[in-house]
Amino acid sequence: MDLLVSEPRMDTYREAAVRACPSLGKAPIELLSESEGELEFHRKLEIAAARLYFWDSFVSGALWPWISFVEVIVRNSINDHLCAYFDVSPVDGWHTLVRDGENFVKNSKEGDFLKTRYLLLTSRDYEAFKTKLNEVKRRKRTDSITGDIFVGKVSLGIWISLLNEGSSAPGKGFLNYEQTLWQPCLKEAFPNFNGRRAQLRDKLNRFARLRNRIAHHEHLLGKNIANELDNLIEIAGYVDSDAAQLISEKNMVEVALSKKSEFLHGGTVL
Repeated sequence: MDLLVSEPRMDTYREAAVRACPSLGKAPIELLSESEGELEFHRKLEIAAARLYFWDSFVSGALWPWISFVEVIVRNSINDHLCAYFDVSPVDGWHTLVRDGENFVKNSKEGDFLKTRYLLLTSRDYEAFKTKLNEVKRRKRTDSITGDIFVGKVSLGIWISLLNEGSSAPGKGFLNYEQTLWQPCLKEAFPNFNGRRAQLRDKLNRFARLRNRIAHHEHLLGKNIANELDNLIEIAGYVDSDAAQLISEKNMVEVALSKKSEFLHGGTVL
């Protein structure tokens, strides 16, 4: 394994291999086969760490299809409702209406007039949006990005940022996202959600952290995977109850979690 995976990455699994695991009742290194138990400690450690690595990847693989599914339905629901609210064709995309509200708008009266015609962001959020949009333009080698391309290519973080607070400074009501985006539009993108905007944003940020860990091949050791799956299902349910039921019935995450002992014993790999 040291030829294939970096030492710092494998050290994480080596440390986990000798640490007692509540779900197993013992340290993973103690679950090797009887014959392997007779090997020198260093060799046993390498075997246990390698098998933990593959089991961890197995769990990530069980989660990934549903992470992708939830990300798609969240993006699409937000996109549909923004396009409808701002009366822009999905082909053109709502991204064409995004402006830096702190520089585009001269005063609060003008802001109140423009807030339903343009998607006004704080300068900070606008810069983040512009950076990600320009990345897409560079990858596609064009300055003309359709709505479909934008939806499919811009990062999840941009969508979640629309659930931020915006600005509540005096005279900046046109930048208060609660009033300009959430109440008139975005809460309808999550028809089964009855909580506060900040609660949903926090749940989506938690989802995004899990998504990014798996996308970048980071380990899930120590994570409460059952809770992460519940969060994922809840988010799906806020958009569509049938989507949540589908994930609940068809996901193989619990099966993957239950395979830990089998992986360590050598019944699955290595």
